[in-house]
Amino acid sequence: MMVDNGTDIVILYNGGNPLTDQFVARGRPVMRTSISGDGGLTWRGPISLFPLLTGRSGEHALAMDSTGGVHGLFVMRIDQLINEEYKPIGGIWHSTYRNGIWSSPERMVTTINPHDIRGVVVQGNVFLVVWREDPGDGKA
Repeated sequence: MMVDNGTDIVILYNGGNPLTDQFVARGRPVMRTSISGDGGLTWRGPISLFPLLTGRSGEHALAMDSTGGVHGLFVMRIDQLINEEYKPIGGIWHSTYRNGIWSSPERMVTTINPHDIRGVVVQGNVFLVVWREDPGDGKA
């Protein structure tokens, strides 16, 4: 996904972690970004944004509000073991890019396993979001 807020062109995408010795293993899917402040002539990044989050579940959403803040929504998880039992912390995560900085992601809990997020900002600052149930959820 790509958004131009008039100051920066922001690209947000899911790619393999290129780094070793990280919480998320090398090659596993992480959220990455590249940003251009000169209309696409040069780029900062790509960088991995959120060191604890991994996974990919369909499309993510990127939208701009009336102040130029860029909002990203994506489905990911934090992998963890509790008493040797796998218990991921999953859901939809939200982060905002403003003044050159991404905010710490905030988790939204849903009643279904989300997949393929779509979003749009209306009335300047209302972020409307829809998603569908993950088709790979394993339910019969």
